[in-house]
Amino acid sequence: MKKNIPIMNDDSEIVRYNNINIPYYVAEGRLFWFDNHKAICHWHNDFEIIRIISGHMHYYIDGKEVLLNTDDILLVNSERMHYGYGNTNADCHFVCYLINPMLLACNNSFLYEKIIQPIIHCGITHWILDNQYPAHQSALSLLDTIFTINNDKTNCYEFQTVHLFHSFIYEFYTTASFVIDGSATSVDQTLLRKMILYIHQNYKYDIQIEDIANSINVSRTTCCKLFRTISSTPIQFLNQYRLELAYNLIIRSEMNITTIAHEVGFNDSGYFTRRFKLKYGISPKELSKSFK
Repeated sequence: MKKNIPIMNDDSEIVRYNNINIPYYVAEGRLFWFDNHKAICHWHNDFEIIRIISGHMHYYIDGKEVLLNTDDILLVNSERMHYGYGNTNADCHFVCYLINPMLLACNNSFLYEKIIQPIIHCGITHWILDNQYPAHQSALSLLDTIFTINNDKTNCYEFQTVHLFHSFIYEFYTTASFVIDGSATSVDQTLLRKMILYIHQNYKYDIQIEDIANSINVSRTTCCKLFRTISSTPIQFLNQYRLELAYNLIIRSEMNITTIAHEVGFNDSGYFTRRFKLKYGISPKELSKSFK
């Protein structure tokens, strides 16, 4: 079964932390779990760290694309549009870590204003840790330990995880020489983000490319050009988003399939079923039965 990234109907991913009371997430992943080896473009408040265990992954962050190789570490800044994908059918084994800034320091606290806020608002979209520097090995060790203790669920592992995340950010913050800066967000990416937000807020309606373009006062041609930067068309993105929402409603609500289809913007339940099965390899009804 394909994997999906749960998306809210506003502007962000639904981040399901390992423990709802502690805002961090640790999980391994495989590119082949995603439809066409590509996650949907999304963003969230959390810092995202990708640690490549084996293989290669292309990663898009606010208009810039990077290639990640085995043992690379990518840190994506808060509130940046991003997704990982593969250009071939080759798999990539990775671990994804999400850290809510509030886990590192309370909002409006001295530490938040001195350390965390400057990172978030520095204008840099991402950093790749350079494996030529010793600090890279230290960061790898910290991330691997976090993954191991969260798998084994050792005594007080949550407390230890929070401590290790603080150590990781300390390494990152105090050893700037081992970090390669990414680029700041461009005007085009800001426009794209606004159109994606329009889709998030209006997916239930019969919206067309012209509606998406008009939401930010650009031409249809410009709209399509901006969506091509994330290897999509406006309508492909809209339908993929609708299907992601439908998947989550099927496994987490009591609504019937026809109601869910209409809820996410598909007026023809038969067409919805065909598109859903094409994307996930399973029909909505079959998926619903597997979670009951």
